[in-house]
This record gives sequence, C-alpha cells and structure tokens, in this order.
Amino acid sequence: MEAKTSTSLAAKMQGRTQPAFHLEPNRRYLSIRLVSVRALVDFITPKEDEFIYCSISFLRQRFQTPAVAAAAELHFNEEEGGFLFDIDETSRSAMIDPALLLKLNQSIHLTILKQKKHEKAVVLGSKNLDWRAVLHSNSIEVNAEILPVDLAKSGPMCVAQLHLDLLPALGKMEALSEEAVSK
Repeated sequence: MEAKTSTSLAAKMQGRTQPAFHLEPNRRYLSIRLVSVRALVDFITPKEDEFIYCSISFLRQRFQTPAVAAAAELHFNEEEGGFLFDIDETSRSAMIDPALLLKLNQSIHLTILKQKKHEKAVVLGSKNLDWRAVLHSNSIEVNAEILPVDLAKSGPMCVAQLHLDLLPALGKMEALSEEAVSK
C-alpha cells in the first residue's frame, strides 16, 4: 500500500460557497473518494449484463458506488466515488482529539463486487485499509492491492486508488507526528 499527499474532494468541498455536504463545525469527518480500480483483467470477462460496484465501510457506516459496466479498469467521478464518514458519531458534544483518534483501531473496509442482472452480487475481493496517516498530513492518496476471495487465484486481484481527507483539516499544532502515526 502506498500513501501520498493529495488534494481531493474534501479540499474542494471546503472551498465551495454551498457545500454538497452539511458539515457540523464541532465534528470530524473522513472523506473517502474511490478514484479508480485498475487491472481487473484476469478476474472478469466483460459482458453486457455484468456490473461491478464497490462498497466502503468505516465505523458502522457503509456506502457503495453505483454499479458500472464490468471492465478491466473502472473510473469514478467525485459524485459516484466520494463518501463522507462521520468519525465523531458517538461524541455529540465536542470534536474528538487527534490523539484519541489515533487510538481508534478501526480500518476502512473496501469490497469489490460483481453482479449480473437479476442475480445476487458476488464478492470478488476485499481489503482493510489503515486511515490514520491523515492524522499527520490531513490528506493522502492510497493505492491498495485488493486480494481475491477466491483462494484458487494467487496474487492481487486489482489496485484501487483512493483519496482520504480529514475534515476539518488539523492545524499545525494539532497534527500528529509521522512517527506517532506509523507506530
């Protein structure tokens, strides 16, 4: 898994005069944007009635992308692949301190599913991702290798590119050190 600093949906949302999401000023959010899923060529055979979608869950919240026609590479625009997760959902009074967020041992769970018309969805692969690097840099890009659930297949199934942003962004005094986050 590779993490890079990036700007994404969250940065654009903060700069809008009428944001797409209503952000409570005393709460923290994690913006997750699924940009693409690449290299699915060995795991799907594109057919007219076959669709792929992705599900992202974090802290008892789950969202999914719209189903798109099966292909070796999938690209999602900001509306299709952008999701806002409430990190402070249990705290109704004050924003949770970054040091407490670091102790939150909950991964982002990404699942890739395939579905044919009028049939049940089948899980192709999944991956748990650590999100806490945003506590140091506020914004990261993750390229995650998704492993197949089919044990007969070896090696990664595909690579998913995600942008993660912490909202509101941590100030310089609030941001945690890289060493503290990587422990």
